[in-house]
Amino acid sequence: MYFKIETKCKQEVFLALFQLLKNWTTLITLHFKADYMCIFSMDKSHICFADVRIEKEWFTEYVAETENKITVDSTSLALLLTHSTGNDVVEFKFEDEEDPDKLYINFLNAKEKKSFDHYYELPLTNVEEDPLNIPEHDYDVELTIESKKLGLILAELNVFGQNLHIKCNENVLEFRSNGDIANTTLNIPIDDLSAYAIAEGEELNVSFSLPHILKMCTSMKLSTLVDIGLSDEYPMFLKYHLSEHSEAKFYIAPKIKDDD
Repeated sequence: MYFKIETKCKQEVFLALFQLLKNWTTLITLHFKADYMCIFSMDKSHICFADVRIEKEWFTEYVAETENKITVDSTSLALLLTHSTGNDVVEFKFEDEEDPDKLYINFLNAKEKKSFDHYYELPLTNVEEDPLNIPEHDYDVELTIESKKLGLILAELNVFGQNLHIKCNENVLEFRSNGDIANTTLNIPIDDLSAYAIAEGEELNVSFSLPHILKMCTSMKLSTLVDIGLSDEYPMFLKYHLSEHSEAKFYIAPKIKDDD
């Protein structure tokens, strides 16, 4: 297996993705298939689930002659990647026959020697992994919002409360949190959204853990827009489009109705 990333903005996206994933799991398993790389991961509390698929075309170069799965320490990988964005080329290499216990990560300055080349050997971990999958569902409410705006909204609500309550109907999108200091309600103008869809006459009230969403699922670096799906019956999803038909999806289980 071999792939490389030369574009600085994609190096930053790759780093942002693994910085998120390290917040909720100690180990990350990367699945390499002929045409794409994917990651499925669930946090220890089983509240959040990640489903990431990066197509072959997203990388500068991608070669996976056989299907492979490798598991790495999430904190170590995220730490290494913090050194990647100032380099011209980021390379990942794995030889399943010659050296199955290591992932080689190289940061190279191919265009000009403005700094040192860096060569890392990251130990791999053997784990028994159960297959994870969330089937596609039709959601009661679907919307698209700027990821930066969503981050600011949730950060403000988190100051005063630990739970996010969302109310949706044809005319209202309301984000609310309750706390000892204050109860906070933000009405999001429908016209400010990039997209908003709800069935006629539908009203939805759902609640989620704010710390989990902020820690695990919100990023302004993955993409400028984020799709959100809401339902009474299924986990909320946040979907980031990474270009070249690649995407990172995060699912968050709702809180029970009686929680504040």
